[in-house]
Amino acid sequence: MEEEERVISLKGIIIGSLVDVIGSLVVGMVIGAIWSANYVSSSGAHPTSAELQQYLMNSPYFILTSLLTGLALTAIGGYVAAVIARASELFNAGAVGALGLIFVAISELISRATAPSPNWYLAAALVLTLPAALLGGFLRGKTVPELFE
Repeated sequence: MEEEERVISLKGIIIGSLVDVIGSLVVGMVIGAIWSANYVSSSGAHPTSAELQQYLMNSPYFILTSLLTGLALTAIGGYVAAVIARASELFNAGAVGALGLIFVAISELISRATAPSPNWYLAAALVLTLPAALLGGFLRGKTVPELFE
């Protein structure tokens, strides 16, 4: 039985990772702005930036929404990498997930100084990032191949 050669698509991995990271940052900012505007309008307060960050980090619904949208964007990034690679879909999607783990670690180190996220968020992000990216690669394998060629 012959072993299939892995095809590494740096272009696919880079673009997939950019979709994940930039998409997560943009969507995170939009979600944060919506949540913050809702807080300000409902409370009538004029909180500082630090107070808003603290409010967001204390809201389990905000944290869960952020986690789920981030994981969805990781899956999309894995899918994009697999589409561009056109081979070894899971391997290339997994590389996006591995880079996503690095992004999670770096962003957590940065946020620890100002507004740390709950420990359950970090644990969930670390456990689910790679499977989310692999799901994207798996879904690419299930779509019609001619669709993106």
